[in-house]
Amino acid sequence: MSTFKNHKVNWKLCQMARDTNRASFEQALASLREKSEQAANWLMSEPVEKWARHAFEPSLEADHVSNNMSECFNSWIREDRDKPILQLLENFRRKIMVRFSEK
Repeated sequence: MSTFKNHKVNWKLCQMARDTNRASFEQALASLREKSEQAANWLMSEPVEKWARHAFEPSLEADHVSNNMSECFNSWIREDRDKPILQLLENFRRKIMVRFSEK
């Protein structure tokens, strides 16, 4: 999802992953295609059963779709996210060194 910088497109991608029935999924997909055909094609390049809640096997009891580790990491690097790669890595190094020092 980080491929698409448009927050409305990213929000729509997340909504599609969380939809619990096929009808709302199809409606969200149509809405996404209106906003970005490229994002819709990228998303549908993977089998829906791997990422969309409505297509999960019913015997699986998945109550939500999230990845807490990546969410924590993203919030940790929020202010550095748009920096050039070398500056980004240097900021990571500093943050890690401060964290090690504190622990």
